[in-house]
Amino acid sequence: MKSGDRLDQIEPLIVEMLIKIDATSNKVDFLAGEISQLSEEMSKLKVVTHRTIEIIDKQNDSISFLLKNQLELSGKIDKIDEKLENMDRKFDSIDFKFDSIDSRFDSMDSRLGKMEITQESILALLRNKN
Repeated sequence: MKSGDRLDQIEPLIVEMLIKIDATSNKVDFLAGEISQLSEEMSKLKVVTHRTIEIIDKQNDSISFLLKNQLELSGKIDKIDEKLENMDRKFDSIDFKFDSIDSRFDSMDSRLGKMEITQESILALLRNKN
């Protein structure tokens, strides 16, 4: 075989290999671009994730503060409720005492009424004697 024939046999193989190498190189370049974009997106995602975590931490602090204040208010409300119940008991006691006083006044009114009738009877008797 002549060297020209060998070159004719090798040349198509080399061309085919170079075409495949070019296609592979193009795919590698495309993937490198995609990886670069993905890397940029990951960096943006890290920033957003960090901001989100900061916001969540602040919200947790706010919720903890609100829960603490709610517990304090609940304690104060319980104390106020207790004081109101004590006041209700005292008012009930005062009402009972006023009822007792009313009863005594009613009894006195009844006695005064009887005394008035007795007094009128005595006066009537005295007038009749005169």
